[in-house]
Amino acid sequence: MFNPISTALGFVTGGSFTRLAATLLAGVALGGWAGWQVQGWRADHNRVAQVERQARDTLREVERRDDISTGYLKGQTDADQIHTQIIERVRVVNARPAAAGQCLDADGLQLLHQAIDNGAPAAANPGSDVPTAAVPG
Repeated sequence: MFNPISTALGFVTGGSFTRLAATLLAGVALGGWAGWQVQGWRADHNRVAQVERQARDTLREVERRDDISTGYLKGQTDADQIHTQIIERVRVVNARPAAAGQCLDADGLQLLHQAIDNGAPAAANPGSDVPTAAVPG
């Protein structure tokens, strides 16, 4: 019967124990080298995966900070609009003649009290009813 494995082994080793041992050592060395290469590839893959995770985490952090910054800027814009409304309303109230000895008329006092009580100006509430009569002095 023909056995291809024993025939190939006999051809490679020439039937000698020394050649068989050399072939086995060469196989072990080749296997060790291949294992070393695979471990290097795996380590490289792990390093690349770690760098990708760090990049994703950094991107998430940048996006989070950008959202916070956008919210802050929107709040600042809203505050600037309210401030502008207050300035305009103060100009309107100050343009009115006040009674002698008074700094603010009734409208000005009401705006002042609303701003103190609510923490928000009356100008921020466009539908507010502000009386126009001056308080007698």
